[in-house]
Amino acid sequence: MASFSSLWLPKHAPERTPLDTLWGQGKDAICANKQYTSIDEQIASLIDYVTGPSNAKTLQTSGVLSEDF
Repeated sequence: MASFSSLWLPKHAPERTPLDTLWGQGKDAICANKQYTSIDEQIASLIDYVTGPSNAKTLQTSGVLSEDF
């Protein structure tokens, strides 16, 4: 029979969640103080921002490659 154990995780820990870092940077770069003609245009810009860089650049930007991660 398999054994499972519980692991407590904090509700909000952006320093431990790379996606939170990328999301925040995307919001700052794409959404902050900008008015788009449609939500579709804004979504496309955000998707381009997130998927544009190489995998290595994304890992670096999100902090995953940091020695403290």
